[in-house]
Amino acid sequence: IREKIINSIPVQLKYAMGAGVGLFITLVAFKSANIVRSNPDTLIAIQRFSSENFHTAGISAMLAFIGVLMTGFLFYRKVPGAILIGILATWGLGMICQVSGIYHVVPDEGFFSLFPNFNKETFVSMFDGVSNLFGAAFDVSKWSCSASGNTGWQLMKTLDFAIICFAFLFSDFFDSIGTINGAMAKTPLMKEDGTIPRLRGALLTDSIATCFGGLLGTSTVTMFAESATGIAAGARTGLAAVTGAVLFLLAPIAAPVFIAIPGFATAPALIFVGFLMLRTLKAIDLDDVSGALPAFLTVCGMAFTYSISDGLGIGIISWTILNCRIKGRVNWLLWLVTLIFVVKYIFL
Repeated sequence: IREKIINSIPVQLKYAMGAGVGLFITLVAFKSANIVRSNPDTLIAIQRFSSENFHTAGISAMLAFIGVLMTGFLFYRKVPGAILIGILATWGLGMICQVSGIYHVVPDEGFFSLFPNFNKETFVSMFDGVSNLFGAAFDVSKWSCSASGNTGWQLMKTLDFAIICFAFLFSDFFDSIGTINGAMAKTPLMKEDGTIPRLRGALLTDSIATCFGGLLGTSTVTMFAESATGIAAGARTGLAAVTGAVLFLLAPIAAPVFIAIPGFATAPALIFVGFLMLRTLKAIDLDDVSGALPAFLTVCGMAFTYSISDGLGIGIISWTILNCRIKGRVNWLLWLVTLIFVVKYIFL
């Protein structure tokens, strides 16, 4: 079903999803690097570089900006592995700042040491709670809903249970659709008509991972927008996926290293990839309002609602409304998806 829905989405919206995912991961990077902060008046604002937080959030934001410039320069010079080099170089600058006293370690505020810690506690802490989470979904006695007070098997007979299941299904379903389209837009993985060959394997993998992740007690194991970083670097084959899987299996051994890499070091990679993904907008005819406006709403929706699924929903609803009288632009699947989104926004 997901495969048919993905291939039924208009190509203009698919290009818009590419740019939307790019803006989304850029916003995530800006936040993780402390370049922007919450502001009650303007929602978000640029980081304050005052004396009270310069040695934590301030210097982190500055290093992230330097990392973006380094990554851009290396990419322009066609240096292999420019994105990875940018991450490591930014991390290295952070270490120098920590040694020289410019960067301060304040764990209570989320600013940790940038040097790996290979003590026993670091390895043990990674597996804290695994025994309690594994298989917890099958412990019927712990099923509960605070809103209704129902527990156990009683909960399954209530409308609350159906709503919760639908909400999670809906979120994962359309998040994966938006992510896979956004990451593959304007790459050799997507044909000119917007269809994606051999899509079923990717979606099946995503579904299996989601199920096993739930059994292990983790948050949804699904496609992440940050995967676009690897695609931008050239990872576009099954071999790249297998290599990534092997590295994940080996990750616990090098966990202290990965944990030590700060958000401001990985942010430049996400920001630069966000810039690369924005190029998909060139393929959209801005003079065609019925196609360009839904595309614009899709891009804005993904970034401003902080949700790939909601951005896709806004785009599809607006496309269906604006193009319903134009022959061949709205098929029955788009009508169905539009109805699902409308029902979601009214009842969830």
